[in-house]
Amino acid sequence: MADYFFNRGHQHLMVTLKFDAHNSEIWDLKTRKVVHTLSVSGHKTTWVACHPKLPILVTMLDDGTVCLWDASTYR
Repeated sequence: MADYFFNRGHQHLMVTLKFDAHNSEIWDLKTRKVVHTLSVSGHKTTWVACHPKLPILVTMLDDGTVCLWDASTYR
């Protein structure tokens, strides 16, 4: 599963969900490198999406918890 977004620096980024891992990764599409990892201790990420206009990332955890992340700070 993957979704795409732009950050404030106008970088083309992609957030991915690896089904064999407990986290999501933020990739810089230009450099093809992971620039950040989103994770919540003790939980597996099961779903990920990006807001189409706002700098917001959304993840859902294995217990149904929905997490909102600032796409500028990843917090």
